[in-house]
Amino acid sequence: MRVMTDQADFTLPPGADPKLAALHDLWLARRKSRRWPARADFDVIEFKPWMGWLALLDVIEGGRDLRFRVFPSLHAQRIHVDLTNQTVRDNPRIRDMTKRSYFDCIATGRPIYGRLAEDISAARFRYAWNRIILPLGATDDAVDMIMVCVTEDYYTAF
Repeated sequence: MRVMTDQADFTLPPGADPKLAALHDLWLARRKSRRWPARADFDVIEFKPWMGWLALLDVIEGGRDLRFRVFPSLHAQRIHVDLTNQTVRDNPRIRDMTKRSYFDCIATGRPIYGRLAEDISAARFRYAWNRIILPLGATDDAVDMIMVCVTEDYYTAF
């Protein structure tokens, strides 16, 4: 799947989470003049500020699905679900809006930033978080992985 994109037209919204803005800055630095950086352009040590909140998903089946290579452990503790090694497309634990965002990132090759909130009645808590989705690819022809980072906005038991 060939993706055409101009990263210059993507900017973080005013008031974007500073930790996510810093990750976006690192992504831009590793991208250089390419459409997106490759996973190999990063040293795992660089991810230390985001450890526990960072997910890596492999694009599989020609872009028709994704598999969580790494699911954020601290986020998993909050939502009581670890999706490591699970796929996205038919997974009932992943909301449709989240799926659309992931697949939009693959299709457009552009970062996506947003704020999400959810009431999890069975566990009796409300949870809101900020999220950035960043495309990665070994070539400029296709996104072969996405990097997703979340930061907590609030967590309230009820």
